[in-house]
Amino acid sequence: MNYFDAADNKELKLFYARLDDLMKRADGGYVSHSAFLSPSEAFRAEKYFAVKGNKDRICFFGGYNGAQRKQIFLLPEYITLSADENTLFDMLAEDFDCSIKALKITGSGFRVLSHRDYMGSILSFGIERETLGDICVLDDHTAIVFCTAEVEKYLLAVMEGVGNDKVKLESISVDRNMPSTQKYQAFTDTVASDRLDCVVASVCNLAREKGQNLIHGGFVEHNYEQAEKIDARVSAGDIISARGYGKFIIRDISQTTKKGRIRLLADKYI
Repeated sequence: MNYFDAADNKELKLFYARLDDLMKRADGGYVSHSAFLSPSEAFRAEKYFAVKGNKDRICFFGGYNGAQRKQIFLLPEYITLSADENTLFDMLAEDFDCSIKALKITGSGFRVLSHRDYMGSILSFGIERETLGDICVLDDHTAIVFCTAEVEKYLLAVMEGVGNDKVKLESISVDRNMPSTQKYQAFTDTVASDRLDCVVASVCNLAREKGQNLIHGGFVEHNYEQAEKIDARVSAGDIISARGYGKFIIRDISQTTKKGRIRLLADKYI
């Protein structure tokens, strides 16, 4: 899909309009930011601004460096990504601190609490998903929830339990160097080419024809878009999701073996 072809998609058209509004505010000399975006929304937003020539005026942050759900920050012209990352984060520290909060939730130890338990309990208060970032489960009884300032204040006032367990909530400082809790399973193989059907067949452990059938059946997403072409090229950094088989990030697909095949390195989200 063309990133500007939103005429028949009202939701996409509204999404682009919101991005344009954020950029207009940044053009006025203010740092502006979105709500928390899903990985697919963040990917689309990055492409949108790249096409419009504004890639050097955006950055993403979700509370820590490995966040999956992130806010996009639109920068005034006097701030650009030409500065090194540490300098940029220092410049935007106050904006990040105002827009993203971290809540530590600790259970009593009565029962094991899962990501689903935390999510279900929070959403039961009528909180919208876009006001929530990642929920990082640290152990069986502890999690860190990234959210907006409004949600942080509300949860501190009303939330007393998660999954039939009594919990304690504590506001903590956002630490961008916090280790990610996302787990991966490393995957290595060789493929005949960097075509999408070859890669899908490899990561899903299928014959190439069955990989093609998955794509033709609408069961595969390539960089968060439904895949349509079996011969689409796959590059390092691409995200591939196959319904029933999982989600994969391509780490490398460039080295050629002595037998003329291409070495594929990927991580499966688990």
